[in-house]
Order: sequence, then structure tokens, then C-alpha cells
Amino acid sequence: MSLNAQLIFQSPPENFNAKIEVAACFIKVGDDVLFLKRLPHKSEGNCWGIPGGKLEKMETAEEAVIREIREETGLSLIEKSIKYFGKVYIRYPKID
Repeated sequence: MSLNAQLIFQSPPENFNAKIEVAACFIKVGDDVLFLKRLPHKSEGNCWGIPGGKLEKMETAEEAVIREIREETGLSLIEKSIKYFGKVYIRYPKID
């Protein structure tokens, strides 16, 4: 995959086969946005990112976000405080 290849899509790209479904959330307070540093032994270890994770069986995206935020930060979100911006599809490049 070339460096200028598209990785994020608003609708499923051709031949897209999702392996997992993930919910993630930007938490903004004033002008600040919360980023978390991943543990070294996890995939993408030592990288910064927004809180989130895989949906559990029969779980909605909103439920997953609330659970993941609580697990990763100890913060308790109220579902009505979540603004849903939509679904995106990510195609990760193969790294040889």
C-alpha cells in the first residue's frame, strides 16, 4: 500500500471485510482532548490514542464507549452526554 493510500472511509470500501467492530470516543473539556498512552505489551504499544475498544456481543456502540471509558479511565459517562458522529471504516495497511 502506498503512503498516500486512503485508510479511512465513510462507507465500506470495495472488498471490505470487517474483522472487529470498535467504538471510540473523544473526551473534550474546554480546549483539551483526552489521549491515552497504550501499554507497551498491547498492539500499537506506547502509542497515544483516544479511549475505546471492541464491542462485546449484543453491545451497542454507545454502551461500549461508556464501558471502555470507565475501564480505561475510571470516568463515568452518561449516555445522553455522548454525541454520535457516525461510523467509519478503517483499512489498515499490511506491514511486511
